[in-house]
Amino acid sequence: RPWRYVWSVRSSECAKQVVATIPRSECVLASACRFDEVEDVTARCAAELWARCREDRDDPWFRLLVDHVNLTSHPLLWPDDVFESRLRGLSIRRTLDRRRRLVAKAYEAVAASSSKSSLPLLRRCYALVASRAYWLKDDLALVPLVDFANHRDAAS
Repeated sequence: RPWRYVWSVRSSECAKQVVATIPRSECVLASACRFDEVEDVTARCAAELWARCREDRDDPWFRLLVDHVNLTSHPLLWPDDVFESRLRGLSIRRTLDRRRRLVAKAYEAVAASSSKSSLPLLRRCYALVASRAYWLKDDLALVPLVDFANHRDAAS
């Protein structure tokens, strides 16, 4: 079910604009998280993304997460020894430690629901949500196509 078939696009030549309608069902929403124990909104959205990816390996979000997004430079995905050595003495360390604890807490909730749980996959989900999600009214969401807005593959 590739995304290119789920939205409708209309354009207006006189207004020089293109309007795309993306169904909410294609978005990953923190409010749709099925794990009530997960309290942090970013972790909720990541847990929902994790659940979708575990259920359907053909889901476009899974393909994006595994095949197309290079998150190796994200500190949440660094092995513990690399994390320790690169962040020793830096002020950002406290924030990243907090995020790692949030992911670990969310992992406890998702691991209870599946024997196929994976902390590295949940960390990738969290990194993707933290770097690409947008607020839609009062909900944090990954939105197809929009998630690539204002992003570069290479760090600048």
